[in-house]
Amino acid sequence: MFRLALALGCSVREVELMSAAEFDEWGNYYAVEPFGAARDNLHAGIVASVIANAARAMSGGKKSDPFKPTDFLLQTADERQKRSLAAGVAKLRGMAKRKKKAK
Repeated sequence: MFRLALALGCSVREVELMSAAEFDEWGNYYAVEPFGAARDNLHAGIVASVIANAARAMSGGKKSDPFKPTDFLLQTADERQKRSLAAGVAKLRGMAKRKKKAK
């Protein structure tokens, strides 16, 4: 409710007065066309990745993988920890597969 109130420029009380049908419609709209901080974060990531890739290309760094918008997204400490843990698990699984193939 708070995010919708911010997007509409009204108070949470006004959003609470909204009918359930209209609130559902806003939820459906958000699923198709997200708005708010998460979307703004993605837009900033897109711009940052374009600039970083242009700088990489100008400096002759074409051999490395291009930057992705997700490389520049703001993340909470919890999100960073989950990503780090997932990367660690994937690395261990890769090592285990290589070890099985070596046998």
